[in-house]
Amino acid sequence: MPWCRIDGSYPVGEVAIIPFDRDKPIDGLSGSDTDTIRTILGSYRSLEGQAIRYGALIMYEDRPLLADLTNEEIEVTHELVGLACFTGLAKREFFSAAGRYCNADCFIVYAQKFENLDFIAITSRRRDGRTWDARPIAETVITVPVHASAADDEEGRERSARVAGRPD
Repeated sequence: MPWCRIDGSYPVGEVAIIPFDRDKPIDGLSGSDTDTIRTILGSYRSLEGQAIRYGALIMYEDRPLLADLTNEEIEVTHELVGLACFTGLAKREFFSAAGRYCNADCFIVYAQKFENLDFIAITSRRRDGRTWDARPIAETVITVPVHASAADDEEGRERSARVAGRPD
């Protein structure tokens, strides 16, 4: 969940949503596994085209973070994150400069498979199921939706207002 900035780990059913900070090691991962995740998440960009600094990762409690998941496990992950999304939306603070903003797109799940760091496969949910799309990782860029960038910080809210043509 590259657009979801969290400050701690949150259990949701059989998965945990854990924080990602590009500048910090990930608890329980080796340096090379952390570098792998940084490389993969390098495709997710801010509105300015910079690799995201913060986000959230999802892992099954009894599995390593980089473990392969079955299609059924990915589907369960989408459902459990949907519950977390509902909780996050229910706790939003409206009309408050001090409150953190979030919307459903902050909870978008991108399920990716990879054999090496040359290519990734991204799954997309469709009415008739799902489809996998293989892409060279070096040429893949996924940019934060403007309205989701507002959730990151005050600067993000101001930037989103400028991009949308609204006064700050």
